[in-house]
Amino acid sequence: MLRRLFTVLSAASLVLCVATCVLWAATHRTTLAVGLLEPGERWRVASYDGRVWVDNQPQVDTDRDERERLLEAFKALEWQSRARDELDERDDGRTLPQRKSAAAAAYRAARRRATSPSTRQSVRHVAVAGCASILPALWVAAAVVRRVRRGRRRASGRCLACGYDLTGNASGACPECGARVRASSPAAGSGSA
Repeated sequence: MLRRLFTVLSAASLVLCVATCVLWAATHRTTLAVGLLEPGERWRVASYDGRVWVDNQPQVDTDRDERERLLEAFKALEWQSRARDELDERDDGRTLPQRKSAAAAAYRAARRRATSPSTRQSVRHVAVAGCASILPALWVAAAVVRRVRRGRRRASGRCLACGYDLTGNASGACPECGARVRASSPAAGSGSA
């Protein structure tokens, strides 16, 4: 079970390593960016200049645009108020001073709201590929060790599964683990001469 889990994780890590190398090669002279939208936040993941970048510049831009829009609306209402001091009934039933007060409150709330600080983090493609290649390298090393171990066990007449000495065993099965022993194995026929 653990070997299968290790194999699956190694395969996933190998895919990540290859994908990072392909991304690195594809964005060597160009930029590839993807936007991520979460409730209330906007992020950008980009690959360029040999790095993978994560930043929240789209959210900072959105906050700035919202503040500017509210400021413009407030200035427009302020200008209307100076042009006419009388009550002006609109379709929404509110007077100009009421609309001006609501716009001022919205603008103050937008200014009080925490502006997203600009966050920018990066990691080199080499670091991602290097870290992602560790598990596949360990998997290959473990496979080589298993193959060498099985070869040594076969040559010395031991059980391939558990390493039990099968000298003199003619039953065709390992008495320790129950694994079947091949008839062509030197351990199956040796022992009684």
